[in-house]
Amino acid sequence: MSTLESNAVYYGKSTGFFGKWAAENGPSAIDCFTVYESVVIDNSLKAQTKWGDSLIAIYPEGGTIVSDHPYVILDAPWVDYWERLAATQFLFYLLQEEPQNTAQVYGFRPANPSVPINGDIFNELNGVEYEVDVPIFKPLSGEATETLFTVWPAVRNPGV
Repeated sequence: MSTLESNAVYYGKSTGFFGKWAAENGPSAIDCFTVYESVVIDNSLKAQTKWGDSLIAIYPEGGTIVSDHPYVILDAPWVDYWERLAATQFLFYLLQEEPQNTAQVYGFRPANPSVPINGDIFNELNGVEYEVDVPIFKPLSGEATETLFTVWPAVRNPGV
């Protein structure tokens, strides 16, 4: 982690910030950064128009991590039957084809494997691959993520 951090030159407030910043400042401003595919899709055309060079997602051959924003239905004494039922119904709705297709418009791949990936969105013209051909790892455990928050401040390059 300290090797990676020693090369950091800039920190933003979010990955969306980096995509916009890269598209606005061009290829001489930054070589690489880690963002969601949705950020690449959202900013690739902007960079192409301004600099003649689009943003391109690189999927390391060693593998990549899928951003997994879990949907949780709490099992706690203060969650009543009706709240649990509403949460279950909402999850059912989110996994239907229409909401999954809407999510793709915003650059998010479908969570429901029966919903096909939209090739008009996930393609090389938008800076991403239709099919990700590298190993895909699950996100770190909660304990490992918590450890990162402890270690990172100690090795963080102050950047700009």
